[in-house]
Amino acid sequence: EDSTLAVRYYSRSADGGSRAGLNNLARQYFFGSGGLPEDVAVAVRLYSLAADQGEDASMSEFGQILETGDGGVARDAARAVELYRLACATLPVVSSSYKDCVEGLSRLGADEGSPEELARL
Repeated sequence: EDSTLAVRYYSRSADGGSRAGLNNLARQYFFGSGGLPEDVAVAVRLYSLAADQGEDASMSEFGQILETGDGGVARDAARAVELYRLACATLPVVSSSYKDCVEGLSRLGADEGSPEELARL
């Protein structure tokens, strides 16, 4: 199956140090797709690793998880704002992840000023 093959490639990529591989693998674990069981704890660990290494999509996605508490993850608004700001500084303005970050900052009341200004804080 294609999704199972994709997970194998994501795993190899992540094992090789790819931040995008970590992010893609985290997404598979979070949603329990690609033949993997849903495992939020593993997903959070992978998202955190990728975000700490500067993977902008992970910053955005992990920020959303921390903002909303999806998957039973403890909410952490301060860390979500930090991740959203970092992601806004690196994501293309036209990307959906950038829009998600800006909206997240707004929901958390951290949207005074332009997104570019927020990202520099």
